[in-house]
Amino acid sequence: MIMKYIALDFDGTLTDKNHILDLDALWSATMIQRMGIDVFMVSGRTAYEMYFLAKHTGLRPFVIGENGGVAIENNPINHLYIKHFR
Repeated sequence: MIMKYIALDFDGTLTDKNHILDLDALWSATMIQRMGIDVFMVSGRTAYEMYFLAKHTGLRPFVIGENGGVAIENNPINHLYIKHFR
């Protein structure tokens, strides 16, 4: 079975230059997801913020936030990976 994924940078891809959610881009992402391709968001923002945005926009609740430092799938309490840099 072939697994298909698309990772989208949130800022500038799903939002415009004023950080407003681009509904056309969101619609495209949800259509891709309905075709059986998992779409998840990646951002420098906090993983919790991205998780709740994914849940409320209908995208799969798998996100990578904090510049790759935190990944969350399905539940923000169940962290897949946390790495703190000093």
